[in-house]
Amino acid sequence: MRVFILIFILSLFSCNQKQETISKEKKTISNKIINDKERSYSKNKEYVIGQIYNGSIINFGGLRVNYGFGKYIFNETNEDYLIDSTVVQSKNIKLEEILFRPEDYAGDLIKIRDFTYGLIKSKGILSMGLLKKEKNYNWKCVDAKEVEKVNDTSEYPSELGNGKVFSFICETSEGHFCCGVVINKINSSGKYTKVLKAYKFDLGNEKIVEIDLKKEKVECEPEAGEE
Repeated sequence: MRVFILIFILSLFSCNQKQETISKEKKTISNKIINDKERSYSKNKEYVIGQIYNGSIINFGGLRVNYGFGKYIFNETNEDYLIDSTVVQSKNIKLEEILFRPEDYAGDLIKIRDFTYGLIKSKGILSMGLLKKEKNYNWKCVDAKEVEKVNDTSEYPSELGNGKVFSFICETSEGHFCCGVVINKINSSGKYTKVLKAYKFDLGNEKIVEIDLKKEKVECEPEAGEE
């Protein structure tokens, strides 16, 4: 009888120990999740090259690109891809074959939807990040630039103060989409009076490129509600 009671007491003690261990492990995991979330949000105060960002907790803008840099060219028959033109010429492969069999030519194609960009206002600076899709909702920052000083306290990153806004609807004189910082005054033709800065995206080299406005003309349309 005494042996039975002793075994029962030992089993209760062992069970309590296991419960405490499980409780501690749950608490540790819970704290780690909370800390990870806090770190995720704190990292969103600026874009850091190489950093992974979660698309479910940060707003990104859809990338609209209809041009390529260097060896990559854009084909209007399939707007999802930039194609490596040197491969088409050197291997004598038809462009249509690369476009419609992308799984066989993954290294020769850049899928535009695998990239996006975002804006962050922090410490009086508007910054832009170019991000490339990773697994699930994760995006890796491949390039980042400080775009403009701001004095506007609005939560909208496009509002910069001093009559300036960030425009998402710009294009070059060659008809290529880009985005830019503009003076928010609209003339009789419905355009902004002056484009201060403009940017396009070199997806081949995964870079944000500032356009030289002395060499390339850029025009921006008013944003919705500003016409």
